[in-house]
Amino acid sequence: MIEFLKDLSLWYNLIFTLPILLVILYLILQIFGLALDFGADVDTDVGEADVDVDTDVDADTDAFPALERALAFINVGKVPLTIVISTFMLFWGITGFACNGIVQQAFGSFPSVFILVSCGAAFVVGITATKFLSGVIARLFPEVETYSSNNEALLGLTAQVVSGQVTPKFGRAKVKDQYGNVLTVFCKIVEGKEVPKRGDEVVLIDYDASDNKFEVARMDVE
Repeated sequence: MIEFLKDLSLWYNLIFTLPILLVILYLILQIFGLALDFGADVDTDVGEADVDVDTDVDADTDAFPALERALAFINVGKVPLTIVISTFMLFWGITGFACNGIVQQAFGSFPSVFILVSCGAAFVVGITATKFLSGVIARLFPEVETYSSNNEALLGLTAQVVSGQVTPKFGRAKVKDQYGNVLTVFCKIVEGKEVPKRGDEVVLIDYDASDNKFEVARMDVE
């Protein structure tokens, strides 16, 4: 047991075991109601709390459109941020630690250069698992689902852009439905149209079920 604990604390294992321990600690705190929710959005992602999470994420990605697209790839904004982070950390840790064990068994020790292999494998598995699991959760608990409304019920409503901008590929906006719920929806514009910026008001004019995004247009050009 002592040897096992020593192995866990070795530098090349610690970068993988520490994230696992943090996830376990978070889950324990969550059970006892002591964990901090990033935006308090662990229930249905409907309401002002979800807007707070998306706004925080957008604030960090305004200057980096590529980062914003990367976050969208792993469904940040469609599922609670804590789930995305925890899933990645868990699979990162398990995969990296397993790779280190395989290398150590093969060589009798751990050549430092193999940390790059372990990190690479952990990153690929972590991203893949996070993308898959968050996608499943997003389908089971869609963000724009309301008490008795659907996506089409939001058409014609005015929304406010909360992402850095809305492009033909990606954007986010908050809209209040007929029940007073404030929702954050994914959106896009038609190629060639004026690009709405953060804070601009837009109209939800169509819904594209193929990529789960609303087509929007700026209020002053609609």
